[in-house]
Amino acid sequence: MAKIYKIALVSLFFSILPIVAQAATLYFSPSAGSYNVGSNLSVSINVSSADQAMNAASGVISFPQDKLEVVSLSKTGSIFTFWVQEPSFSNSVGTVTLEGIVLNPGFTGAVGKILTVNFRVKAAGTALLNFSSGSVLANDGKGTNILASLGSAQFSLGGAVPVIQELTTPLVASGAPSAPQISSLTHPDSDKWYPDSNPEFSWTLPSDVNGVSIYLSKSPTSNPGSVADGLFASKSYENVDDGIWYFHAKMKNSVGWGLITHFKIQIDTKPPESFAIKFIDGKETENPRPVVVFDTTDSLSGVNYYKIKIGEGNFFSVAPETVKTNPYILPLQSPGKHSILVQAYDKAGNYAVASEEFIIKETEKSVVAEKQSAFLKFGTTAASFLVLVIVLAALLIFFILIFWYGWRRLSSLKRRIKKETNEAEKALQIAFNLLKQNVRKQIKMLENAKVRRELTKEEEQIIKQLRQDLDEAEKFVRKEIKDIEKEVK
Repeated sequence: MAKIYKIALVSLFFSILPIVAQAATLYFSPSAGSYNVGSNLSVSINVSSADQAMNAASGVISFPQDKLEVVSLSKTGSIFTFWVQEPSFSNSVGTVTLEGIVLNPGFTGAVGKILTVNFRVKAAGTALLNFSSGSVLANDGKGTNILASLGSAQFSLGGAVPVIQELTTPLVASGAPSAPQISSLTHPDSDKWYPDSNPEFSWTLPSDVNGVSIYLSKSPTSNPGSVADGLFASKSYENVDDGIWYFHAKMKNSVGWGLITHFKIQIDTKPPESFAIKFIDGKETENPRPVVVFDTTDSLSGVNYYKIKIGEGNFFSVAPETVKTNPYILPLQSPGKHSILVQAYDKAGNYAVASEEFIIKETEKSVVAEKQSAFLKFGTTAASFLVLVIVLAALLIFFILIFWYGWRRLSSLKRRIKKETNEAEKALQIAFNLLKQNVRKQIKMLENAKVRRELTKEEEQIIKQLRQDLDEAEKFVRKEIKDIEKEVK
């Protein structure tokens, strides 16, 4: 009975393993609420993976494009350290797409913030958010999909916020003033973003004009109205909120109101979102070209470029596309401690800063290379010295032979010459054998080095030349000794 009970427990354990492994959920926060038309609605996309570490997630979110529109996406506070695909949205289709990675050891917990979607409420009704697809991968080295469920959210939209009613443009009578030629010293280019929140506008005031009507709004077609604001040729504003604005102006004379000019300005006073520099291989690595991640976003004007400074070096610029597509690979660094400073600039010139320190370790490869370099230097020096010894030895042998040859011709005492010649022959043979042994030892040293590393062309040529010179010297000595022996017989 006990055995059956144990088997039942084991079976129960394995039967619930898949349930424990697949314990991840993608969900929205908040998942319900009421919002007015014209107001903003921020929803966080979260992951819950309390039982098993996850290291990647992806999803496509659907929303009703007739009720909501995405204003911006924010990665602030995200658990993702690397985005495989930069978060994107389509207001025409009604989708938000995301795909990112959490570096080892992954994320474990009930609330892992992935992305914040900022909506604007367009119309009254019910807005349903859901996932049309999604996945959560375990940090198990296999990429196991542990997604158990996909959440949804439902919001009640209504009670429109009052907005300023825009006036339609009336017909312009013949003889009325033309549209004013507006310029701005603070925001001269309508297609550029500026960090200045105090815009100034000016225009030329014809002599027959007796009134000016102006209006600053976020609509590109607003009418400033038919009530004159005075007679003036410039206007300035202070502390205007960030965003895209339009300055509207028209003039009137005794005939009536003229055409309207709509002058666009773009204001962004806030820097890109704060970010951190993360090292894929850790802050201490043997890789002399560390891989880093430091991507960020700017919800208004957008990230324009990055400036990077390593140690005491000069700043250099990097395009945002370079770090969005892949982690950024730093230039080659020498061993030791280094600092890195990254500035992320938006299109208005604002910037956020992040800094970090990292260490490049000494590698075994470099030590081996130094040893090989030292050995190569020694081998080359030794080989050069050896060639010199061979040449000097050959000259010495030559002069010895000349001496004994002359001595043979000059001496008439054949017996004495034979005795002395025999002694010289033995001494010469011993000396040459010692020299031959030393030369062969040097050749052997170079051949042993060839086993550990590839020899240079010069070292290969030295080995070949040493062997050739040794063979020729040995033949020469043997021939001369034989000649001497013939003469003294």
